[in-house]
Amino acid sequence: MKKLFIILFLSQTLAASAQHHIKLKIIHWNDFHAQNMPMTVKGPDGTRYNVGGFAYFKAVIDSLKQVAVMAHEPYLLFDGGDNFQGTAISGLTRGASQITLMDIIHPDASAIGNHEFDYGWQNIDSLIRFKAMYNVINANISHEDGKSFAPPYIIKQLGSLKIAIIGLTTDDLKNLTLPEKIHGLKIASCEGALKKTLVEVNKLKPTVIIVISHIGVDADRELAKKFPEVNIFIGGHSHTALQEPIKENRSVIVQAGSRGRYVGELELNIDIDGDSLLTYSGKLIETKNNRITPDPSIVQQIEIMEAPVIAKYAETIGVLRKDWNAHYSKNNNLAAFEAGIFREDLGADIGIINYGGLRKSLPAGNITMRDIYEINPFGNEMVKFKLIGSEIKPTLEWMFDDKSTESCEFSGITCKVDTNAKAGKRISEILVAGKKINPKKLYTFATNIFVASHLHSIFGLDENTHPLVHIGITDFDLLVDGIRKRKDISGESEQWIKGM
Repeated sequence: MKKLFIILFLSQTLAASAQHHIKLKIIHWNDFHAQNMPMTVKGPDGTRYNVGGFAYFKAVIDSLKQVAVMAHEPYLLFDGGDNFQGTAISGLTRGASQITLMDIIHPDASAIGNHEFDYGWQNIDSLIRFKAMYNVINANISHEDGKSFAPPYIIKQLGSLKIAIIGLTTDDLKNLTLPEKIHGLKIASCEGALKKTLVEVNKLKPTVIIVISHIGVDADRELAKKFPEVNIFIGGHSHTALQEPIKENRSVIVQAGSRGRYVGELELNIDIDGDSLLTYSGKLIETKNNRITPDPSIVQQIEIMEAPVIAKYAETIGVLRKDWNAHYSKNNNLAAFEAGIFREDLGADIGIINYGGLRKSLPAGNITMRDIYEINPFGNEMVKFKLIGSEIKPTLEWMFDDKSTESCEFSGITCKVDTNAKAGKRISEILVAGKKINPKKLYTFATNIFVASHLHSIFGLDENTHPLVHIGITDFDLLVDGIRKRKDISGESEQWIKGM
């Protein structure tokens, strides 16, 4: 009889305890960058296959939602920002196409990415207020009068779960966007904004606190160290494909790569009484097209939406003999080719392209206008400026000393660099067109307006004393014309940095 009592007591205790533990599924993605059509990627074994595209991407999300419904588990959908910019449809519609598609998925909340400001803050403000049917949140951007650009947070009540969701955008917007695109806005530090918002949120006594952040995984980790009350960081901006969640302090951090290649799934077990996260597990689901059946109506909708793009940009303009491999922070043959066209076709001594301006790699084969648009989607105007020879070395040293906000590729210059040398003394030789620099000669540089608008942060130059000459042509048009003239592109390049 005593044994039966103990068994009954334990079973009742476990049952009561289980009632206070709730499972929650979070489905998340980030940095979709208008990749509405499938894209080809290379696997670890070198084979190529198609992933993503909105119809396939949505099918994966729908499948995860259905699993949660069948298991009677609550779920939430989160978007980490940067839906805009990357393909022609985004430029043609100024991002409206992507709001339409996100309305179909209807995330519970979305962060604002830095590329949402590429068409000006007034554009994204209008789309958020009049077109988006889902919650767009941000705690660290405001108008000059102090009014919030978007609601800083929302509260979601799922049964006995009270969930606070806070939005953050990188506070480096001034270095990531053309100045006129964010003129009239104030950008607060993410740390300061989160601290202020948590004071307000904690008064509401939420069970779980989630931050949807477009700041990059390293910045997420730093915030997690300082704000242990945040349970989850849903990340974006750094395009990091975290195959498993990261635990930093008491926070769980996730991020799902970019361009819809992956959809993230995070399973949480939450203690209602203790307001704590008991267990978690997460993974990324790759959107391999050959394993997914998309909704035919969505496929048709995307085809209709993309038809004007295909008609306008389908022309083949050249042939590429060797893969162009873009990279955000080091020398690569795609950047070398573009910097070369800037220099040669604009009659400059030196051409410059920022690595961050190149948005995709391209396999060998035919080059279409659409390929060039997707590599250079910003439509930046080309400009020239001049430096005296004596200014060139300090300009390059600024970049090699890691003071620069943006790494760049140069054409027309070669230099010997010792990265182990002291700051300011890492360059031992600079040649322009194979000759030593004349310290008194004026040298002409050709680059895009983004680089030219950030001469101080990228090169340490005084922007007020280096006037720009506007060429009246965009980088896209210049590159298309340049490839048409050359026709056969080898893909070979020579590094302009010579290590010592």
